[in-house]
Amino acid sequence: MNRVPAGEQRSFSQCRTQQLESRNAFPKPLVLIVEDNPPDLLLVREALREHSVNCEVAVAVDGDEAADAIDQIDAEAMPVPELIILDLNLPKRSGHEVLGHIRDSVQCANKPVIILTSSDAPKDREEAARLGATLYIQKPSNLEDFMKIGAEFKRLLSRTNGRERQ
Repeated sequence: MNRVPAGEQRSFSQCRTQQLESRNAFPKPLVLIVEDNPPDLLLVREALREHSVNCEVAVAVDGDEAADAIDQIDAEAMPVPELIILDLNLPKRSGHEVLGHIRDSVQCANKPVIILTSSDAPKDREEAARLGATLYIQKPSNLEDFMKIGAEFKRLLSRTNGRERQ
């Protein structure tokens, strides 16, 4: 899992080391993005910026890394994300498996999870709903529509934090 304020990129181990050194090193809400496609990750970040979502971002690039991040969060070695954005089509472990792991987590079970995937298959939607996804969004095919989903990220973060974040 990589933690990224604005344009910086950090590795999972750097993030964990920094977090252990200072539990309050990142006072902004944390968004965990589980995405293996770098262009899609860039678009999610841009959608957050487009809607002035003031947050830290942590990134897991495959299902195993995401599950490890959740385990680290439960062990209190990492901060708890306020929002999780999860792709379904991941290497090593599927997004559905990761979602099940999130919902079994002590720290993350009640956090909002947005499924952001290219799949519009009814079986994927049904399984995500059964596992407790908060919202299911098919990845938009154009930039303008992709930027609009930042409003959903902001809305869920605002609801989670009880007030609008600027």
